[in-house]
Amino acid sequence: MAWQKCKMLVSGIFIGALTTLTFNVYANVEDKVTAFLAPYIGFEFNGEEKPLSQGYTVLLYEGRTYTPARFIAEELGAEVFWDEATQTVKIETPLQEDVEKEDIDDKTEEPKKENPVEVEEETKVRKSYESLPATYYDGDIRLKVQTVVIDDEQTRVYISLLNEGNVPIQLEQTATLITIDGKEYKQLDTGRRVPNPYVGDWYNDIRNDEFTDSLVRMPAIPEDTEELTIKFEIRENDRNQNRKEITFNIKL
Repeated sequence: MAWQKCKMLVSGIFIGALTTLTFNVYANVEDKVTAFLAPYIGFEFNGEEKPLSQGYTVLLYEGRTYTPARFIAEELGAEVFWDEATQTVKIETPLQEDVEKEDIDDKTEEPKKENPVEVEEETKVRKSYESLPATYYDGDIRLKVQTVVIDDEQTRVYISLLNEGNVPIQLEQTATLITIDGKEYKQLDTGRRVPNPYVGDWYNDIRNDEFTDSLVRMPAIPEDTEELTIKFEIRENDRNQNRKEITFNIKL
């Protein structure tokens, strides 16, 4: 039921966006249309406030509010991509049978152990941490973490991303995640303390043999942090929209 509502909401947003686009094209011919930017409008998903990603905005036109379809759809768990061949914006949600199967698995009772056997406590496997700069390379993508700067309001992670493949790529900065002793610090939470948490460099395609040197703004972490794990997500910006997660275990 939740996914059906999600599909209806995403479809409504998408249809509204297409209707607005069609109307604007007609208006350019017959008359001018005046719409107003509304950056002050906020968004909450299940009671949790989510900042609007940089590059997106909200429009007010004739008493109606127009929101970015990609931002809303992705926050609701849908995938959005542009089909260049058919000039179509496609929005996909998980199949209903997958959701139902998860519900069934959650309700399955675990078999009771009749004869519990005492076992030795498992030895914890310690991660291997590396000093900065740290580099990942797979033949197509070369991602280097240059340095990590900890401030009172934020943590700045300086990185360099080189594309040696044939498909344009982008760094999904909002998917960046730092983990310290089991505690997670999400990039999406940075906006609570930092006025401009998103770096515009990461909204541009990085094509073959191009690279970008910039930073990702993260929430403030403890100043005495000695080791951390940071995860990045790279997206191929074509019709397939394949994603790759790259993880570094870093010693500061």
